[in-house]
Amino acid sequence: MERRDYLIGAVTLGASASSAGCTGLGDGERSGKSTTRPDSDDDGVPDGDDYAPSDPDVQSKSDVKAAATTAIKATTGTATRTTSTTITDTTSRQTTEASASVPSNTLQANYEPLLGRTSYFKTYGFTESTATVNPATLEARYPNGAKLVVYTFTHPSRETAFAVASSKRFSVEDRTDPFEVSASSVETAVPDDRPVYNIALLIPGDLTVESAEASDFEKLCESNRYRVEDGRAVKDPHPASLESVETDTFVRDAGEGKFILDYSGTTRGRDWQAGYVIHKSIYVERLEEPRGRSRKEYAEVAQNGFSETMGRILIDEAESNGFVNKREQAAFLIDFVQNLPYVTDDVSKGYDDYTKFVVETLTEGNGDCEDTAILLATLLQSTPFDYDAVLLLYDDHMAVGVYGNDLPGYYYEYDGRRYYYLESTGADWGVGDIPDTYEGERARVIQV
Repeated sequence: MERRDYLIGAVTLGASASSAGCTGLGDGERSGKSTTRPDSDDDGVPDGDDYAPSDPDVQSKSDVKAAATTAIKATTGTATRTTSTTITDTTSRQTTEASASVPSNTLQANYEPLLGRTSYFKTYGFTESTATVNPATLEARYPNGAKLVVYTFTHPSRETAFAVASSKRFSVEDRTDPFEVSASSVETAVPDDRPVYNIALLIPGDLTVESAEASDFEKLCESNRYRVEDGRAVKDPHPASLESVETDTFVRDAGEGKFILDYSGTTRGRDWQAGYVIHKSIYVERLEEPRGRSRKEYAEVAQNGFSETMGRILIDEAESNGFVNKREQAAFLIDFVQNLPYVTDDVSKGYDDYTKFVVETLTEGNGDCEDTAILLATLLQSTPFDYDAVLLLYDDHMAVGVYGNDLPGYYYEYDGRRYYYLESTGADWGVGDIPDTYEGERARVIQV
C-alpha cells in the first residue's frame, strides 16, 4: 500500500512567502541607476551597490530584514503514514556512502534510516539543499512537472522564514523510483543567534513560489536542527533529541528530521503491525510547551488537528491489518494504546507529575495513566472513530469513559449518559472492566 501524507492545516507559503526568500549578503545602500556600472538584475541599482545583484526584489539589507520578519505560520505540522515494513526489513536498510563532494556550506543528512520509506534530505544548508523524492509517497499529481522549494525556518516554530531555495522544473509522472533534486539560492540573511531547520516542499511545475497558493504546496521532509556560524552551516542537535530504540512491540527509528515509528500487537487473536512518521519539529515544539495546563487542555491541544490526523492513519492501519468493521477497528485502537508500556513520570521525565502531549506519548512510545488516557480518549472521539469519550479522574489515577447503552460492565452516569470504564494502561482490559481498586470510587468526569 502506498504511504500517504497528511498535512494538518495549511502551511501558508503562498505569494507572501516569496519575500522571505530574498537573498544577498552585505550592507550596500540603494543608489540611482548608473549607465556605466553593471546592473545584473536590471533593477536600477548597480551591482556594487546592490545587496542582492541577482535578485531584482532586493536592493538593500533593509529589504531582507523586512522580508525576514514576514510571519510564515504553520499549524501543528505533518504526520505521515508509512507502510508496516519493520525496522528489520533489509530493503529499507541499505547503506549509501556519503558524497565526497558535499558543498562546504551544506550538511550531510542522516538519511539512511529513511531509505525506501519516505522522501528525505540528502544534504541541506541555507543556500543549497538536495532532497530525494520518493514518488510512492506523493499525494498530488504533477502532470506539468514539479519544482522543489526549500525554506529555512526558525526551529521549531516556523514563525519566520529566513531563506528560500528552489529548483528548476522536473518531471514526476513517469517516475517510480526515488530520485534526487537540488534547490539553490544566493546567500541569505540567516541569523547566527538562533537554531533553524529546512522544510522541503513540492509545487506544480507551472507555478512559481510567488504565484503558488498554500494548497499548492506538498510537504516532503524536514532537516534536523542547525545553526549558521560565520557564514557556515553547523549541526546543532536539540538537547532532548531522541535516539533510535527497539523493543518487542515498539521501534523508533531516528532519521533526518523524522521519527519512523513502528508498533506491533495482537487484537482478537490476530497479529498486526502499524507504522507512521512524525516530524521531529512537532515533537520538539510540544516538548517545549509550558506544562501549567489542566488535563482538559491537553486533550484540547490534541484535538486541534493532530487526533483527527492520527485517527485517519490508524483507521487505514486497521483496515490494512484486516480489521474492517467498526467494532474491530475500535478494538484495534484500544489495543494500540494499551500496548504502550506504562512508565511513571519520575522515570520517563524526572518529575513527580508531568503530563505529556499526545505527540510526546506516541513518539516516546510510553506514558503513565493520564498520558495514555488522554491519547485514547481523543482518538476515540476523532471523526474516523466517532465515539463519545470522557476522561475519568481519580485521586491517583486516570481512565477513559466510553458512551454506550446496555453493555455489560462498570459505568458512570454523566449528563444523562452512561460512560463505561475503559482502562488505557495494560493489555486485555475491555470496555466495562474496572480494577478492583477503583470499583465504587468517585471519579471526576472531564468532557473532551
